Amino acid sequence: MSASFERNVTLQIYIQAHCYTCEHSKAMANQLRKEFPTVQLEFVDFADATATKHPNVFATPTFVLDGTVVSLGNPEMDRIRYLLRQALNAVQPSHQR
Repeated sequence: MSASFERNVTLQIYIQAHCYTCEHSKAMANQLRKEFPTVQLEFVDFADATATKHPNVFATPTFVLDGTVVSLGNPEMDRIRYLLRQALNAVQPSHQR
């Protein structure tokens, strides 16, 4: 019997209201939601003082995949698709005692 699991993958996109290129980030996110429905996609408002921010994010848009900054600015769609596939297919280490 094979055990299966669903890998939790989170993509955070840091945006802010007066960011011209953030509109493209939102359009990309809508497409990615359709293509990768199991990915948890979150927008983080960079201007929100109460939001928890990644320490390496200093501008918008910024894409953070599972805690790692993968793009400062909007990445090419093929690149972010590749990174998401890699993250979803990553084998989690077994926990042996």
